[in-house]
Amino acid sequence: MKGIPFGKIWIVTAVILFVLEGAGHWLMRGTLATSELMPWRATPNTEAYILFVVIAIVGGLAYTYVFLQGYRGSGIGEGIRFGLWLTLLASVTFNLAAMATLPIRIVPTVEFIIVDLVSFVVAGIAAAALAGTGTSKPAVASSVAA
Repeated sequence: MKGIPFGKIWIVTAVILFVLEGAGHWLMRGTLATSELMPWRATPNTEAYILFVVIAIVGGLAYTYVFLQGYRGSGIGEGIRFGLWLTLLASVTFNLAAMATLPIRIVPTVEFIIVDLVSFVVAGIAAAALAGTGTSKPAVASSVAA
């Protein structure tokens, strides 16, 4: 990660995740209001919104750290791929498990997955663009000098 601006990428990623996740879930409030169980409904108190900001900051930090650990300098395609894998591993599994164990219908589940997909892919594109190309890590040594 030498030479890659971790702090800059982390701040941008946290802001992107906060704005896109917040906007996406705010737009979903109509679907959530029609479901029997609303486990994601935020209460109108200040603590709920502060918690959402803290989650975005910590999530952006974790997202950036994991992204940069495997970044090879291939460009934004690598950011798109990371966003797709993160959606599959973090969002799809969680939301399908929630749908299986709670009385949640398929529509809110799919909407949550789509919101996470857009957020994670856009954050991956931004992280890859800020990390730049040409920062490839050296490949594994093919032979050892004897």
